[in-house]
Amino acid sequence: MTTIAVRKYGDRIELATDTQANDDDNILILNKIFSLHSLHKNFIFAHAGNRDKSMLFATYIKGVILVQNLFDKDSYCVENIFLGFREWLADHNIKIANEESERFIIIYKMDVYDVRLSQEDLFFVRKIEEQFFAIGCGGDFALAAMECGKTPKEAVEIAAKFTVNTGGEIQEELIKVNGNL
Repeated sequence: MTTIAVRKYGDRIELATDTQANDDDNILILNKIFSLHSLHKNFIFAHAGNRDKSMLFATYIKGVILVQNLFDKDSYCVENIFLGFREWLADHNIKIANEESERFIIIYKMDVYDVRLSQEDLFFVRKIEEQFFAIGCGGDFALAAMECGKTPKEAVEIAAKFTVNTGGEIQEELIKVNGNL
């Protein structure tokens, strides 16, 4: 599992996640924030769930950015991204097969979204209006820490103290309004 925390400030968004992943009986250290700034400055995502699904999503997004160039259209939105991803999964006969839904935190055009993919290949998108938000097994701990004024990085560090499924180094990303890191 994973803990992902995000906080919106006036001119920037701060995103943090742990790097611990479980593979059967092994503990792995993996990056969980996918910054595609080299391809498109307005899109970053973090993923809680099956690592294979996050790699599939990254592959899909790179194709959308490079081939279709849809991100530059004003009408394109996160819902469209996941409609396309769902169709892409179906075209490749890939199912969301685990017991829990896959969760994503998406930062697109300086807005933050919580996205869930379910076993039924349904998806749910919610724009986060709150100043801060967290998901994953340590999400509640991270929310409490940010309520007490902690940064997302500090919130994930605190969550790691209370859940064995959060750990490793803390990865963070700072996104500024003008798109610069």
